[in-house]
Amino acid sequence: MDPEYYEGEEADQGTAEGRERSGESVLRTHREEREAEWEQEKAERQAKQEREETAALHSTRGPLALSGGVQPSAALATRGTSGTTIGSSLRSAWLAPVERKPWVKYYEEQANLIKDNILPNLSVLDRLAPSLLIALATVALCLYLSQNYTPPPKSARLWPDTPPAVATLTTITAVLALAFVASRMPPLWRFFNKYCTIVPALPHSASMLGYMFRHATISHLLVNIAALWAFGLTLHEDVGRGTFLAIFFASGALGGFASLTNKVLRKQWASYAYGVSAAVLGVVAATCALRPQGTLQVGSWELPFASWVLLVFLAGADVVAAVRGWRTGVDHWGHLGGMATGLAAGLYVRRRATRGEGVMTFKPAAVTKPTEGGGVIPTG
Repeated sequence: MDPEYYEGEEADQGTAEGRERSGESVLRTHREEREAEWEQEKAERQAKQEREETAALHSTRGPLALSGGVQPSAALATRGTSGTTIGSSLRSAWLAPVERKPWVKYYEEQANLIKDNILPNLSVLDRLAPSLLIALATVALCLYLSQNYTPPPKSARLWPDTPPAVATLTTITAVLALAFVASRMPPLWRFFNKYCTIVPALPHSASMLGYMFRHATISHLLVNIAALWAFGLTLHEDVGRGTFLAIFFASGALGGFASLTNKVLRKQWASYAYGVSAAVLGVVAATCALRPQGTLQVGSWELPFASWVLLVFLAGADVVAAVRGWRTGVDHWGHLGGMATGLAAGLYVRRRATRGEGVMTFKPAAVTKPTEGGGVIPTG
């Protein structure tokens, strides 16, 4: 025997030259076929998952998809002294890519407030102090408006034959609707992202008021408008235009600051908030505070419980969700801030009316007819 011959044969095993002598291995061929099938199945499953995620995103596209701008939950890296690092978000949190025209891409890039996915190096005080000053200034102006507003004579009104409550709510509704349409216009994306969205990573103090005029979807807007009309008419008739607007804007401003504070303290840098729900819930809370024993009416249906029960239910639901940290897509801390402000304002107005102070149309012992279309039936 030649040892060198067998050493050469052993060295050729598993090589192309060796397989030419002994033929292709059946087991090897079967394994390669199974591996190819597995890779194909894996690719098909991944493609199916991406299609399902894309379909889900398209079915719930908000203003980020329609108007670009504020970045969705993304991988933000900070170079600040705090050492905070934010990891990558879930795949389902990303918006489906949309091919945009060059001029649209330009405005989309301009609307991105946080460049290169780097978290701005700001302290908690830097993020909260300016917004707090705006919120407090808003409350002060609202208090002044409530105590000094004088209704114009009928001859000076734009719609003299329209009830003041209807005129006020119609104006607010029109402004919200126009803002909803404007937020879809590319040249205005940066404006809405900067001044009409609460962004804890890079907050702007003006957003404490501006965020109320931006909404994600038409359903988001309509739900808030419906609640505003259901309770706003009753509250407006009780307290007058000046106090109504004061409660509305003060609730929105303090609700927005409560939302911002929660997100900053919990370091939720990739989150954002907008919508008029905090202001609307402030109106609801004030109405229930003025008429705690009033019954609730939706259309022609009178609900079998007092208005204070509704307030406890709404506040309780938001407290539980906020404390437990449920991911519901709802700004619970903003809601609680708005309701707390509205409740305090309602109790304050009720106390002044009981003492006969100020110019109030609300009388605690008065009984009036229910507002047509829904709201609170006053019973004192």
